[in-house]
Amino acid sequence: MRLGDVDQVAAVERLCFLLPWPAETYRRDLRHNGDSHYLIVEHQGAAPRIVGFGGYWLISDEAHISTLGVHPDYRRLGLGEYLLASMLLEAMGRGAHLATLEVRVSNVAAQALYCKYGFRVVRRRRRYYRDNNEDAFIMDIESIRSGSYEALFARRWDQLVHRFLRPALEVAICDEDFARLRQGA
Repeated sequence: MRLGDVDQVAAVERLCFLLPWPAETYRRDLRHNGDSHYLIVEHQGAAPRIVGFGGYWLISDEAHISTLGVHPDYRRLGLGEYLLASMLLEAMGRGAHLATLEVRVSNVAAQALYCKYGFRVVRRRRRYYRDNNEDAFIMDIESIRSGSYEALFARRWDQLVHRFLRPALEVAICDEDFARLRQGA
């Protein structure tokens, strides 16, 4: 994500979350926080527009997934999974050994995606979400650098790549790793 993307990301975020982050939070992170990393997904139509985003903070050897959202009109296409997998791949490449996140107790779909990538519930944080005092599950992957996790991730990534190589999907992924995979590198 670049500074010029922030307004579009903020617009999608308002469609995804009851308490969206202010656009200025992204601007501040992009300008001043070297620990924060953000990815976007664009729809390539007459005018490209951002339809998904994800972010994580890399602190020491821990990747903390801080945000993940997909425009409601583009859900169930695998874009959220792509963003999650891309963040994990990038974090591993930057030396992360642990991945964590919070998820609403009621968000069963997100929990299923996270479990698919090896996250497990480690505890419950009471009244975490300010909009309705809903609890959050704290989920983590203890070792994303272990051989067994890397094998699981490689299988998931291969399945994801094959899904996006279908020519009917008109979504351009803004990530150099995926671009290389599309070109067969």
